[in-house]
Amino acid sequence: QIATKKNSKKRNFVTTFRIRQMTRELRTNFTVLGGMFIALLILMLGLNSYSNCSSIKENSKRDTKFEYLYTLKYPLEKLPANCFEAYSKIVKKEILGYNLDVTILGITNDNPYFDVELTDSKYEVSISSAMAQKYGLHEGETFCVMDEDSDELRAFTVSNIVEYSNSFYIYMDIDVMREMFGTQKDYYNQIFSDNELDIDTNILYGTTTKADIEKTAEIFVNMMAPMVRSMCILSALIFAVVMYLMIRVMLDRSSFQISMFKVLGYKKSEIKKLYLDGNFYIIALGSCLCIPLAKKVMDLVYPRLISNLTSGIDLEFSISMYGLIFVGVILVYFVINQVLVSRLNKVKLVEVLKNRE
Repeated sequence: QIATKKNSKKRNFVTTFRIRQMTRELRTNFTVLGGMFIALLILMLGLNSYSNCSSIKENSKRDTKFEYLYTLKYPLEKLPANCFEAYSKIVKKEILGYNLDVTILGITNDNPYFDVELTDSKYEVSISSAMAQKYGLHEGETFCVMDEDSDELRAFTVSNIVEYSNSFYIYMDIDVMREMFGTQKDYYNQIFSDNELDIDTNILYGTTTKADIEKTAEIFVNMMAPMVRSMCILSALIFAVVMYLMIRVMLDRSSFQISMFKVLGYKKSEIKKLYLDGNFYIIALGSCLCIPLAKKVMDLVYPRLISNLTSGIDLEFSISMYGLIFVGVILVYFVINQVLVSRLNKVKLVEVLKNRE
């Protein structure tokens, strides 16, 4: 019973001392948390980049339903069987100082590659989800695009948003679009097909295949991977350096008290509990706050960093990703904690003599 009381008093002393130590070192603790937050911002920038590139890769496979897209200089004399004509025109829409390409695509009602509800109106149109997300457009809203060929602003109202994250599209009925731009009633400049067509290259602007789109997305992900790794390493280094330097300063300031504990017969493990292990709770609680906060801040900033990218943005993380980041923070803490143990052991008993009055 006496031993139990002694252990209880010892635990109470350790807890009380840790609380007082944390109170005394508030500025140090806030500096460590600030360094953690900056490191997590850099980490989130890298992870957001990777998440967005990965989503572009996956969405390219999901949204590209045609196998071949032929862009023509002028229509063929006869449209090949099992193909679908389209009328494509590039216009511009400004965002954050960038004039980005938006494609007005006139298609037929039986086109199987786009799940679009076409209207007979020149002004009510469907738009791709990528465009809606980029420009913050919703159903019922009106927006304008610049037709540089005629130097005119054209206004449209969003009637529907179509799931398509690869490009910015405005979908119209092809006949309505022909009438709006004053072309011939049978005019088209694109052909969608599931099969490769034998078309004279002299009348082709270019050919785009589903395989090409997927390959480009794959290259994009591979190009971003080294940058993501660099940002993860940099964020870990920033956090580790800030935490090491700040806690080292704290130990240096407490060298007299540490030497006193050694004189009083406290073991190294007990001194470690008093001066180092209490930081675990600060790091654990701080990371629980800083991780979602850093993610929220970077989600707000990131779209501005890629404002010239003509595709949708997907920055969603799984719950497991947050868990991995938390585990990473704790691992860095334990590594630095072990390094600082050697610093703790270097405090000599002579410190008491140096500082005696």
